[in-house]
Amino acid sequence: MLMFLFEFSLVTISLLCIIQEQYEDAIVDCTKALEYNPDYMKALLRRAQLYEKTDKLDEALEDYSKALERDSSLHVARAACMVMYSVTTVLTMTRV
Repeated sequence: MLMFLFEFSLVTISLLCIIQEQYEDAIVDCTKALEYNPDYMKALLRRAQLYEKTDKLDEALEDYSKALERDSSLHVARAACMVMYSVTTVLTMTRV
């Protein structure tokens, strides 16, 4: 129970960082929560969204993909995965 509260606190702190537009700090907090509990879906999805917001598209795609592997019914993750895959494919093609 104590560990859950700690993980929950980190994700809640990440939300405060988002409100203050401290996205990198929020990513760190979500990552710490995931270190304690790799199956914490809220932290994984929030970190994916933060990666997307900070243009770290490969990392966002990786987190969305992990979320889908764990729960294939997550429509938000599926849609984001499709968009991220399309965007990263286009960016890769334009860099060549």
